[in-house]
Amino acid sequence: MPLGGIVAMRHRGSLGLVLVACLLTGCVERRFLVATDQPGAQVYVNGKSYGAAPVDVPFEYYGKYDITIVKDGFETIREQRRISPPWYAYPPFDFMVENMYPFTVRDRRVIDDFRMQPLPQPNVQELLLQGDALRARGRQLPDPGVPPLRDRPVQAAVPPAGNLPPDQRLVPPIVVQPENPALQGVPTRPPGTPVPSPATDPRLPGGPQLLPPQVVPQPDTPAPGSPLPPATNPPLNGVPG
Repeated sequence: MPLGGIVAMRHRGSLGLVLVACLLTGCVERRFLVATDQPGAQVYVNGKSYGAAPVDVPFEYYGKYDITIVKDGFETIREQRRISPPWYAYPPFDFMVENMYPFTVRDRRVIDDFRMQPLPQPNVQELLLQGDALRARGRQLPDPGVPPLRDRPVQAAVPPAGNLPPDQRLVPPIVVQPENPALQGVPTRPPGTPVPSPATDPRLPGGPQLLPPQVVPQPDTPAPGSPLPPATNPPLNGVPG
């Protein structure tokens, strides 16, 4: 066989070995298992949901991961866990394992030390007592729209009209005008009431005066102890009864 043919065969063999090595390149499969003492709890890793525990979570790098576990009736768990790299993850072994090793390397971790605590149940009796205490405290507070007693103005006690004796009534104030011929014949006071004169009464300087209310007997009501007036019948057809 000529020398050139032998060299060509060697080149073909080397190329075949390189192709086989490329086809048989190994890989590393990384996963960690998250389990809790409460099956069915939702597992979140770095904010992404992976389902109910226990659950397998694939990962690409070694380092810290934020793990959150949530379940109704239990306190939420938020922890940060670190996945340490194995010996073959350091150079130059990492290149050999991922590119030259013909088999798959599986790196599996288990994180199952999570213990979930139940939420404290409220005491109904204690809640009722707290509500009663708050209501009692609210009743003791003053009304913001009503001033305190010490700030309120003092008002004189005025008896209501219904409590006056039947033979008395309050007469409204009387305005006395000065003597004026133009006002002759105009009644400014009840009949029979004397008109005070400025010459005899120093309280009247000559101008209009406001007299205080007077209590006079009712004209239509007999005084206590007096006999009743005789009854009169209305005329019938013009003839007195």
